[in-house]
Amino acid sequence: MAAAGGAVWLVLLGGVLLNFSWLSIFDLLFLLAPWVVVPLALSLVPEQTNPLSQVSKLVARYLLLPGAALATAGFFLNDGWTAGALTGVWVVMAAFLAVDGLQRVIRTRL
Repeated sequence: MAAAGGAVWLVLLGGVLLNFSWLSIFDLLFLLAPWVVVPLALSLVPEQTNPLSQVSKLVARYLLLPGAALATAGFFLNDGWTAGALTGVWVVMAAFLAVDGLQRVIRTRL
């Protein structure tokens, strides 16, 4: 997923460099996270057997690609409800990962 995401990000970068899109460098830096950084980081997270981690893993697996794609599409729309709704899929996936991370910290550190 990270290699494909890197290819998508490079296409977006090429579009910006060739003036085919109106994305800024800040937009590109934000989009580096859903396409490259998060998939690479998820490959480093160790497996756990508790049900909450299993649910978070499934949600991340099935929402990672659509969330990144819809967040990217939200950058090409005008500001408003539609762009926010498209980014909402990425927010849901991030929330599941945050709950899983909090659960891991509570379980292992306390």
